Amino acid sequence: MAKFICILLLLMVCIIHASLAGGDRKQWKIGTRWVKSGLKKLGVKSRWGSEGGESRPWAGNKKWKGKESEEGQDYSKMRDEDMSDMMMMRMKKMFKPLRDLFVKVLDLGPKKTVAGRAAFCSDNECPSFKVLNKSEHHDYEVRMYEPSHWVSTNMQAKKMTKQISTSCFWRLFNYIQGNNEIKQKIKMTVPVTTVFKKNPTTEKINMTMSFYLPPFITNPPSPNDQNVWVKRKGSFKVYVHSFDGYAMSQKTWEKHAKMLQKLLDQDGLSGTYYRYDEMYVTAGYDDPMKLFNRHNEVWLVAKDQEA
Repeated sequence: MAKFICILLLLMVCIIHASLAGGDRKQWKIGTRWVKSGLKKLGVKSRWGSEGGESRPWAGNKKWKGKESEEGQDYSKMRDEDMSDMMMMRMKKMFKPLRDLFVKVLDLGPKKTVAGRAAFCSDNECPSFKVLNKSEHHDYEVRMYEPSHWVSTNMQAKKMTKQISTSCFWRLFNYIQGNNEIKQKIKMTVPVTTVFKKNPTTEKINMTMSFYLPPFITNPPSPNDQNVWVKRKGSFKVYVHSFDGYAMSQKTWEKHAKMLQKLLDQDGLSGTYYRYDEMYVTAGYDDPMKLFNRHNEVWLVAKDQEA
């Protein structure tokens, strides 16, 4: 139901925007004449007018003082074309934030793919990798990631909860928002990764969440938070399974990690990677506001290249 309402509102905004952007001005004449007639009845009169048969450009609506504006403009004497332009400009400005929001939420904007960057990264910075192999029969691929810097934090618990995940996220987000030694702000990157490692002794899970740091930050600033650290990782190899939709619980991630493990075993790769009950990695690429075309990944780490 919520998706239907969003789509309906978006269609309304798009129709209005299309009308404003490319519609025939003639369709506005009735409306502009009605507005001008109303302004004339209100007695909004001043020095706006024609000089030498040419209309002055409209300078914007200022706060009225009684029946006359500060700029001395008589809106009742505006040409239909000027009034149409004014109305279109104002309507476009009014609806632009709403239109931009729906484009983001419904992922209807143009895809920005940069050379060397995966399409699912869109216009966000993300780590470089090379696809070593792609399964012909199963939904996974093998990637080799290049060396890169990551900022990380971790917590231990019996299972991941929303509270734990949120706490880890904000530690890292505060770092890129300037909670570091030089107060440097860094644009959000993708993916947000979380490594799950099970401790066989305590049966607790060590969860390490990380943000990728762009390559132009050659010397990342040290965090002010003692629970956050920056580390340069060497190249590493992972088996990757991708899926869409929302992945908000550990149960969802585990389901896809088990699926990937089963596919790898079917292809005779058992023993070449850490099994999901030992270690697996989740990778999220989208913010919660995005409703459609979401991209999620689960990684199983090759034993010869740890994450």
